[in-house]
Amino acid sequence: MNGGFIALKPPGMTSHDVVAFVRRLTGVRRVGHSGTLDPGAGGVLPICVGPAVRLVEYLQEGRKVYRFQLILGETTDTQDASGRVRERRPVTTGRGDLEEVLPRFVGLIEQVPPMFSSLKKGGHPLHELARRGIEVDRPTRLVTIHDLRLLDYRAGAGSARAVLEVTCSKGTYVRTLCADIGESLGVGGHMGFLVRLETGGFRTEEAVTLEELAEAERQGELEGLLWRAVDLLRGWPEVIVGRPEELAVTTGRRRDVAGLWREPAGRSADGDRGRVTGQEQGRLVKVTCEGRLVAVGRLAARPGEGRAMVHVEKAFPRGSEG
Repeated sequence: MNGGFIALKPPGMTSHDVVAFVRRLTGVRRVGHSGTLDPGAGGVLPICVGPAVRLVEYLQEGRKVYRFQLILGETTDTQDASGRVRERRPVTTGRGDLEEVLPRFVGLIEQVPPMFSSLKKGGHPLHELARRGIEVDRPTRLVTIHDLRLLDYRAGAGSARAVLEVTCSKGTYVRTLCADIGESLGVGGHMGFLVRLETGGFRTEEAVTLEELAEAERQGELEGLLWRAVDLLRGWPEVIVGRPEELAVTTGRRRDVAGLWREPAGRSADGDRGRVTGQEQGRLVKVTCEGRLVAVGRLAARPGEGRAMVHVEKAFPRGSEG
């Protein structure tokens, strides 16, 4: 088995729990997920199986869309509802105040990763240190918030709850975003629920529950839910090569390959592309031959020619490409 399942992770399971579930279901040892979701969160979690596990690091790239609840007036040690309440403050602000501060969190912003995270300090996961009552300095990181929208706002006796939707880059901590928004309002805040609506170009409508996967396995139809490796990268630009170039790349005789550059459907009215501009160099692209995944690499400009060139990072010989 080789490819990926677009799983709908339920709240209450870790991302590793879902990997273990798929491993037991398929009998395949090489299984990995493409981006951790907190145990309390649910949503889209692509799971790679077999040789396609080599795509995991690439599927984590790109934009992600989350819907989440912001609870104003309470801070917690985990920055979400699973933690202990640290402080309560009366919410004296309203919906208009929240709408006014949201633009400050759009664009390139700085975040300090939370202590309750899988990041490591001195070889120790931060969440282990946090549970021992140890807090250490964490360097700020830059993340990009592409869009942040308020969907609902409800105020009660000295508290308020809002539902928002964010489109953001890899590495964004939505819990930290909630805490920072709360502090900007002067009332504190933490995250309630979190649902990942989209990652890797896949949305919740395309995801399958673990129950659906188990039923498909019982019916002998599990492979019908498996996405080919090349289709897991469906939103990527594509460089199409011929059989000689495929053989050269997959046998290790060549690390650069030229071919016909094509943007994903709906992204370019021009269809097939030729010249590579300076801004486009370095983009991740998939290399295909006759509809099969040949390699993953970075786009470059071939000197003196119009065809796109790719610096190959990973090659997928026939039989391992999905």
